[in-house]
Amino acid sequence: IVFSSSAEKIAELTGAIYETIETLKAQGIPEDVIERVRETQLRDHETNLRNNSWWLNSLAHAWDRNLAPDTILDREERINAIQANNVQEAAKEYLNMERKIELILYPQPQETGAE
Repeated sequence: IVFSSSAEKIAELTGAIYETIETLKAQGIPEDVIERVRETQLRDHETNLRNNSWWLNSLAHAWDRNLAPDTILDREERINAIQANNVQEAAKEYLNMERKIELILYPQPQETGAE
């Protein structure tokens, strides 16, 4: 999870993210949210299918990861297979807060220019 923020809001936003993760793991995601995500992903996929650079990037991705190129054609099926319970189970498995790494990049202090 990556976000930009002012330094003053980091603790508040980080806390909200951790709270959201715990809620996701405990309660899952409402089906209407999953449906909106599916619809958005399908619309984006339809647009991408008409874009040569998307095809090039998808083929390069398959090549880099030693995947069969025809898996590109399964995207719509995979999008339609997304279910709220699958997302919740994935969150429980992969969002283990005991194994998290938290990195914060603060801006360097500005020099005042006084000599």
